[in-house]
Amino acid sequence: PICTVLMAELNGEPVGYLTYYIGVYMDDATPTVHVADFFVRESFRRRGVGRALMLEARRIAQECGASRLLWTVWSKNEAALRFYTALGAEPEGSSILMQWLT
Repeated sequence: PICTVLMAELNGEPVGYLTYYIGVYMDDATPTVHVADFFVRESFRRRGVGRALMLEARRIAQECGASRLLWTVWSKNEAALRFYTALGAEPEGSSILMQWLT
């Protein structure tokens, strides 16, 4: 598979998801887990759903021997930055995400 999807449900209703894939961190040639997409429906935010999804991704990273769990966040998304900081996450360097559209 190209990625794995974690789904969050409350009372049988889908309320959020997190997609991830396993890669390699080339600075030390160790496995790493990359969160590709993460979303919680607005009406279910601040109920622990996002925290549960991120903690599950972290558990999976630890289980597979990954040295890191990485994701990107838009620098202007202050709520997301506060959320990740509250989880104990830290910014990783000063990298800028680059892309080519194919």
